[in-house]
Amino acid sequence: MRYSPKYFRDNLPEYKKKEASVAVRFFYREASFYFSALFYKMGLTANRVSFLGTILAFAAAGLFLFPFTGCWIAGTVLCVLWMIMDCADGNLARGVAKQPYGEFIDACGSYTIVALVLPAVGFAAYNHGSVFFNESPWIILIGALGGIADALARLYFQKFANEKMRRDGITDGSEQPEDAKIWRMKAIYTRMQGEIGIPGLMLPFLLFASIFRFLDIFSIFYFLFYGANYLVSFAILIHKTKCLKK
Repeated sequence: MRYSPKYFRDNLPEYKKKEASVAVRFFYREASFYFSALFYKMGLTANRVSFLGTILAFAAAGLFLFPFTGCWIAGTVLCVLWMIMDCADGNLARGVAKQPYGEFIDACGSYTIVALVLPAVGFAAYNHGSVFFNESPWIILIGALGGIADALARLYFQKFANEKMRRDGITDGSEQPEDAKIWRMKAIYTRMQGEIGIPGLMLPFLLFASIFRFLDIFSIFYFLFYGANYLVSFAILIHKTKCLKK
């Protein structure tokens, strides 16, 4: 069989292995090779897998709106499946065929997870999933701000990169802006996101927080983590624009 799990594993570029988090390298991506072979048998393209992943992201967030531990655990499991599908769509794009707007459709799922899951977890913490914040609306705000901070940091960097490429005369996306510091910053941010965010420790942490009902601690941690990432990213990018100088 041509499109076997081994085919997708062998087709993975070396740079993807190096930049992956420990969890992605040893669990999510390994599982994705088998899912990729299954999706190909089912006739699913990379874009369709990305779209299905976005639906999973909405469903995962929705499950945290119910005041039941079982729903929170199920929501975490859907987040895990989303991560596997997020790897699988890339396998299909590289190994079978790239499709128009693939990066956009893939990003839809990523932004959905970022924008909806943390606020939904904050609501679950409010809804008897807390150690300290049961029925306190503040924990909903904390969860929402964590998701907003992550989304804004991503959007700011992408907008900055697009503007820098336009200013440098790069129109086809084949090159990077000639600013090594910015791309080092992105590499550091990506590594931190990989090991601490959704591709890394977040989902095991969320599973235990759901089972033992300390979702407020989870929400506070990621509010602080993503909030710090946002502030540092914003400060660096504003400095690079020199907009505050005369």
